[in-house]
Amino acid sequence: MTSPFKVFLDTDVILDFVLRREPFFRPAARLFQSGMERKIILMASAGALKDVLYFARKPAGAERAGNERRGRETIRILLQVVEVCPLDRLLWDEVLASPVKDTEDALQLACAGRNHADFLVTRNVRDYVGAVFPQVIQPEILLATLAAGTT
Repeated sequence: MTSPFKVFLDTDVILDFVLRREPFFRPAARLFQSGMERKIILMASAGALKDVLYFARKPAGAERAGNERRGRETIRILLQVVEVCPLDRLLWDEVLASPVKDTEDALQLACAGRNHADFLVTRNVRDYVGAVFPQVIQPEILLATLAAGTT
């Protein structure tokens, strides 16, 4: 049996799942389901999880304490299925030396590369034009690839 693919999630895909953003929620949910079933290994940067925490606890009419609890619970759930790629000095040196113009995109690519991801999954493929490794792919394309059993 072959090892499951390592799939690095861009922040947009995680937020699509957590915030149930349509029409993007279903593909994101299918990726998370595949991760929970251990068909793929899901990964994300520590910075992405910080961003998710921010959005998950944004006031939505409830008191601040309730939103804080919701944010923490969201992260607890994600940590059950997503491996977290740390951000350290060496990674930041790589990011700052990267030819990628957008620093956040360079960070995602560096994290994915350092952790030997097979794919970086994002809805914003155009942001990663020129990336050689890992393969940058949209959620629906990866799901079709997994269903077909091809890479």
